Amino acid sequence: MSVKESPQSKQMTAIRIRSANENDIPGIHMVISKGFWGLQRRGYSKKAIEAAIPSRSEIQQRLLLPKTVVFVAANEDQIIGTVTGSEKFEHFHVQSFAVDPRFQGHRVGYSLMTELEKSARQFNCKKLFVQTAWAMFEAIKLYLKLDFELEGYHPRHFFGEVLLSFGKILKPSKNGNRV
Repeated sequence: MSVKESPQSKQMTAIRIRSANENDIPGIHMVISKGFWGLQRRGYSKKAIEAAIPSRSEIQQRLLLPKTVVFVAANEDQIIGTVTGSEKFEHFHVQSFAVDPRFQGHRVGYSLMTELEKSARQFNCKKLFVQTAWAMFEAIKLYLKLDFELEGYHPRHFFGEVLLSFGKILKPSKNGNRV
């Protein structure tokens, strides 16, 4: 998977989406940290931000879990985006998702989520779902573009912050695979 350079950004070459490995842990942690700490300017609480950022050891554990996938978007050798998802009871949960703010708006998040959805289908999941913060406007817009539907609103659910739940039904095709 690659994303071509846009006229707005001379810093992008080709973006590659691939499975993450242990060498990617520092880059994954940095991207998630950058993405979440940026929410503080929007009024998102420090406690919620700290809780949303997995530690490096948590990221390492996710790489080893069965029925869990971790993808990264890389611009040359730099990690600029990541998404993690796991299967449970025929549902696929997006555990974390972030794109370096400098690379947002260049289809990096779209490419990561598309790759994650492919994995959900390979696990034959019936539904893909995610919970996100009210302050993550760009992510919400992307979920809606990817045909997720708003399913719930959880006031003061996450360290006093509002969470929104989005879901996407993965319908079976005529041959029984999810489409």
